[in-house]
Amino acid sequence: MLNTVESSRGEKVRGCAVTYRAGVGDMFGTCPASCELNPSTSGADKINRKYESAVLNSVPRGGVAWIYSHFKPSLWSKKTRKPKKNQTIFNFSADNIKQALRWVGKVPVVMAVNPEFWKAQKSNKKAFIGKNKVLAVRCPNELNKKLSCRDCGAGVPLCARPDRSYIVLFTGHGNQKSLVGKKSKGGCYAAGGNVALHWRRLSKNKNLENDSAVLRSFARSLAPRSYLRHHIAGDIGG
Repeated sequence: MLNTVESSRGEKVRGCAVTYRAGVGDMFGTCPASCELNPSTSGADKINRKYESAVLNSVPRGGVAWIYSHFKPSLWSKKTRKPKKNQTIFNFSADNIKQALRWVGKVPVVMAVNPEFWKAQKSNKKAFIGKNKVLAVRCPNELNKKLSCRDCGAGVPLCARPDRSYIVLFTGHGNQKSLVGKKSKGGCYAAGGNVALHWRRLSKNKNLENDSAVLRSFARSLAPRSYLRHHIAGDIGG
């Protein structure tokens, strides 16, 4: 189940095209069941290959597109791990520091951190993680709410850069933020608030169109040089 928005009014993604994806009857149905942020007991156990390909190739003309996936990169297709010019950049959303360090430098990596994380750092803008002190950069929007994804990176958002050697950090937010980085499952920002309302409503939609076809058509319809953030909520499973 796919919902498309041509121009978001959300603070971080304002002016960007965005999508939401849910399973039929289950808003977590496209997300990996193994995701530590997933508070439910449901989810997908494999990637939908046709949809993965559709995401990879759904980019506005002359624009940029990116996505965050909690499926491990070892499960992605080779084409997804090594995108060509004018293809969507897949970011691995790591569950923990160990996973982030395992994949940084191989694919773009992001990670959610508990709000308490920054209290232990010398800077509120960046951190150095692991024995090798790998650079981790905080999402610029968290430091300046006037900055959206369109303003990030002077034309190419950090999350739309395929060859970066640093991790992008997002501080947990929403009503489950205290669970981020804890042993108990949960912490997904999309599990509560307005995002959850839209996401849950989408899962109950009875208009069963083909997600891949809908996405490809949507990307072609966007104005040239648009920014497309795949999946405010949802993933490539199902």
